[in-house]
Amino acid sequence: MHKTPRSSLFDSTGAALRRFQAGLLAALLVVLGLCSSASYAAPNPDGNYNLSMDARAGSPYPPSNNYNADLTASGVGAAYTVPVSRHHIIAYNQLRDFYMSVVQRGHLKELKGFWDGFGGRLPSYGRDNQVNVTPAVQADYDQAKTLLEEIGRGVVRANAGVPPRPLGWDTFHGFYTWMPWNLFLGPNGRNDDPGEAFERNAQYIINNTDTWNTIVNLRDNMLSYTRDGNVKTLATINSQLLRLSARTKVYPLVSDQWVRVAPNVYKIRVPAQ
Repeated sequence: MHKTPRSSLFDSTGAALRRFQAGLLAALLVVLGLCSSASYAAPNPDGNYNLSMDARAGSPYPPSNNYNADLTASGVGAAYTVPVSRHHIIAYNQLRDFYMSVVQRGHLKELKGFWDGFGGRLPSYGRDNQVNVTPAVQADYDQAKTLLEEIGRGVVRANAGVPPRPLGWDTFHGFYTWMPWNLFLGPNGRNDDPGEAFERNAQYIINNTDTWNTIVNLRDNMLSYTRDGNVKTLATINSQLLRLSARTKVYPLVSDQWVRVAPNVYKIRVPAQ
């Protein structure tokens, strides 16, 4: 009968023990990873809250560096003289008026699909637009996600009075105001800025007919609902918002899409008809 040397037995036993320890450690790391990614957002108690939007919220993204005069590079220094900002396609005033119409008519639950999808993408909106998503920032995102889920379920409801704001409100308001699909980066100095009107020339920034048509139809549907309150229109709006909100990054500044008309003044390049 073949005899296994004692040293081999010790080696075999030691290897088995090491494998067991490694497996135990791996399992522990998985558990810790799951715990670290879990949401610890505090639930809002069932009840009525102040869900009204008024003034435009500040941007949840950091400011962008200036660009050079040709809009081909960004940075810090004397060569970068053109300040830029994120421009809205559908003006905030219209987004706010639509939202407030939904609130006042008690139809917030009709947008549950959008609220849930929108809330789940907040970390991507931050990361994809230069936000340093620290644990504290992630906690804010989790709280807003919880709020949006509660709005969709009808746990958090709007009140005509002035009750307290729910937890997560500021983050929700900020990202609703500054949804990435509704923004493009461009020079501050423009001679074609529509102000609070619809940014029709943004179609040449988006450069995608299907996406642009969805944005135009969404805007028209928002205006229609604001006028007549037809709840059936919200089903279409819900689908359109959910689709558009899948975009997590603001449309970038592309130099070929702009024309310089004066020092530090530009306009969107519109193709010749």
